Amino acid sequence: MKLKKGVSTIVTVGVVVAAVIIVAGAFYLVPGLAPGSNTTTTATATATATATSTVISTGTVTSTVTTQKSTAPPTPHSMAVVLGGDETDLGFNYVAIQAADLIAQQYGWNVSITRDVQYSQQGSVITSLAQSGKYDLVWVVGNQFIGTTEAIANQSYKAGLKTYFAQTPSYWQKLTPNIVLLDQSFQVTGYYEAGVLAAKMTQTGSIGFIIGQWYPSQSMEFYAFVAGVNATNPSVKVYCTVAGTWSDATLGLQIAKTMIQNDHTDIIAQVADATGRGAFTAAQLYNATVPGTGAQVHVSVIGTVADQASLAPNNVMTSVLMNTTAFITAVVQHIDAGTWSQIGGQDLFMNLGSLSSYHNYSAVSSYTPYGIPASVQTYVSNIVAQVNAGTIKVQQEVTQNPPSGPV
Repeated sequence: MKLKKGVSTIVTVGVVVAAVIIVAGAFYLVPGLAPGSNTTTTATATATATATSTVISTGTVTSTVTTQKSTAPPTPHSMAVVLGGDETDLGFNYVAIQAADLIAQQYGWNVSITRDVQYSQQGSVITSLAQSGKYDLVWVVGNQFIGTTEAIANQSYKAGLKTYFAQTPSYWQKLTPNIVLLDQSFQVTGYYEAGVLAAKMTQTGSIGFIIGQWYPSQSMEFYAFVAGVNATNPSVKVYCTVAGTWSDATLGLQIAKTMIQNDHTDIIAQVADATGRGAFTAAQLYNATVPGTGAQVHVSVIGTVADQASLAPNNVMTSVLMNTTAFITAVVQHIDAGTWSQIGGQDLFMNLGSLSSYHNYSAVSSYTPYGIPASVQTYVSNIVAQVNAGTIKVQQEVTQNPPSGPV
């Protein structure tokens, strides 16, 4: 089953999630449940009073009496962040932690981060945070939480709790007004552009794509990447492997090695968090072989969510960035301004994907023969401009299962 829609089109995948929501709603809102792990840390920043934000004191003077009236600064808002991993992935969890730190520093929010929440614990962890009364916002980050977060928000709303919720990412569904979602299409444009670049740069005609787990957002990213490849060089094959986990770098290494040695892939894109770290190791250890000639060629990796060049400076061609900060900043600003009703109950469509710097690939030289030629950089820049202008429409394609062979 395939669903194709334009970049501004809502994609609804409801049957499975509906079942999850029913189960989550029935079992997760249990008073007194404690979080399943002790991985919560707190980052707090104190806001500086300014003439436009907080009045610390006012003074009134007469000829005979001086009075001083003091008002304490308002209590800062608080946010709990729930993650399925930690910052060591230098990816999805890493950029969420960066965004949370920015909220603490720039907006004066108290921020608590719970890392490495296992699937079996997610309901009790999110419920406990929501019921604690400590947090204005519970921000849940990760595909594995889809359905659970929405169900707990629903039950919290019915119970009269004042906590707001944000889920990154999810997809349109019937929502209570106390939750906002980031739509799963947030990175499709970045992956289309990465596909164009990869098709221009491959020497073997084979490209690999490693995914942690197959969710609608990963389906969209993969097929956007394939669309970019096909629009540039239809003869190039893209091999996709779903690891089934986001946290096994050894498995990621094995998958990448197989792609390089068996499928002749000389470029590997990865959307797999810690599992994807194995692809960077494989690219440093192995060369790809050009079919027919037997020539050995350099292997490159396309990072995900954050700029991952530091993981393998001579093997990271670029990364598809995710501007997570733009999403959570918009949510926080609405809470601060008292305008939550403008976003509550909505699935926000935000284009957060873009390509990072090319770093060591920014020029071809005797030291970097694998670099990106200036002509290719110009070509990709023109594609990016057309995507941003809406001239090129990136398709959103969702399939229940990944492809069984190269596409």
